[in-house]
Amino acid sequence: MSDIKNSKPVHEDRLMAALAYPFWFLVFPLVYMTPDKRNIPFLKFHAYQGAALGLWGVAGLSLFRAVLSLMVRWFILFDVLLFPLLKMLEWLVLALVAYGTVWAYQGKYAEIPYLSDFVRSIGSSKAQAEEADPSEE
Repeated sequence: MSDIKNSKPVHEDRLMAALAYPFWFLVFPLVYMTPDKRNIPFLKFHAYQGAALGLWGVAGLSLFRAVLSLMVRWFILFDVLLFPLLKMLEWLVLALVAYGTVWAYQGKYAEIPYLSDFVRSIGSSKAQAEEADPSEE
């Protein structure tokens, strides 16, 4: 197992990690449910980060748009000013997806502020839970 963690990612893992950003809804369940893919830290990191970015991009922006449109429906000028803000946030998510895809394909860890820390905290809490539960042998 130690040689897996210290080895450089192979082409197949880099490709799957790169696809974890635009196709997070397909790659994340595949990595999560396949034991040999789940044990590769590089692939696991990018799959979790791609899923977190995708969920934030879809659910977060949709919720943000719905709440703001309901709150300011009567004030048409704010709605006109809200549209460019929402488009900028959508472009930001698209740029982060492209950034993560390129870095993953190069075999590097894509460091996205706050999101990478969140993904690492999920991974460390799961690792601690697996160490504490000896019944999984």
